[in-house]
Amino acid sequence: MALSPEFINKFWNDQLVNRENAVVIKGEHYRLGDSKTASDSNGFGGSKFRIKLHATGEEITTFDLWHQGTVPAEFKELLPDNASWVRTIKVKFED
Repeated sequence: MALSPEFINKFWNDQLVNRENAVVIKGEHYRLGDSKTASDSNGFGGSKFRIKLHATGEEITTFDLWHQGTVPAEFKELLPDNASWVRTIKVKFED
């Protein structure tokens, strides 16, 4: 069953009104949850994510990230990317 245009517009307008703990990365909208520790009941099953906020340069680590969906074309100017992933590179040195 497809979602109605009215539902989609209301959902994304609600995202515009409440920007608390919201990030957009590469056109995808996410919410940062409240949990500070990993748990299966957290967003993405408690996986660890590192995010850098564009406005402040602050780096955030979260174990509670919730995906809201791809920002629709008609909302892209209103909800531009405001963060990026911080990549962690693991290096193993061998003798």
